[in-house]
Amino acid sequence: PRLRLLAARRILAEDATDPGQRQLTRMVADNVERLKRIVDDVMEVAPGAVPQDCVIDAATQVAVVCAEWTRSAGVEAGGVLQLDLPAEPLNVLFDAEHLRRVLVNLLDNARRYAGQRPGAIALVARAERNGQARLSVASDGDPIPPDIEPFLFEPFFSTRSRGTGLGLYICRELCERYGGSIDYWQHPSGARHRNEFVVTLRVAAALHLITNATSLGGPETLIEHRASVEGANPVSPTDLLRMSVGLEHADDLVADLAQALAQA
Repeated sequence: PRLRLLAARRILAEDATDPGQRQLTRMVADNVERLKRIVDDVMEVAPGAVPQDCVIDAATQVAVVCAEWTRSAGVEAGGVLQLDLPAEPLNVLFDAEHLRRVLVNLLDNARRYAGQRPGAIALVARAERNGQARLSVASDGDPIPPDIEPFLFEPFFSTRSRGTGLGLYICRELCERYGGSIDYWQHPSGARHRNEFVVTLRVAAALHLITNATSLGGPETLIEHRASVEGANPVSPTDLLRMSVGLEHADDLVADLAQALAQA
């Protein structure tokens, strides 16, 4: 259908002789392009093959995407957009191109409503203690009205007449595809950045650590190691599943596995 519309538009353009007809052909072309964007966006998150676990350094990738975005958006680096990224690698399970798409959408939205003062948009990346990483894009624009907030991540919902209403919906679908999530937080009056979108990602190190540890000898190796740490009367569960959800914090479990790997 899109190709047929384009062909019809070309025929109209050839016969257009007055300003009204030329305006009509431009409107047809604009709407055909808008339909193309909608189809491309829907295909991006259409059900398909399960994504492979791909590990990227989120700190490096965010820096690259933001450098490209500041150039294309005409924003001075270190001005309106300020970054707070870790110096060490932040390895997460995500696709680099999909992360770029999520970040560009959040940055475009933030710039559309933020002010022009330095630091009007703040992007922060951090590793959390629970085996997750957090990326947040905060802006100093007016807070999102409460009647709009529940629909932010719904498909085809937009407050702009030319918007497709798919941007945040696609962000959510891409995040969930890799076991992550995206949320909107509104901060109270008095905070500089009242709007904040938070992306939660899975940290790759902990997952790879568990995979490597189990490949060394299975659950028995890990339980024996845990028993040797606890002494003569171990309280470890008798299987790996109970061990992973049992008596200790997830960070302690990862630390135990790291010690087992070091001694293997």
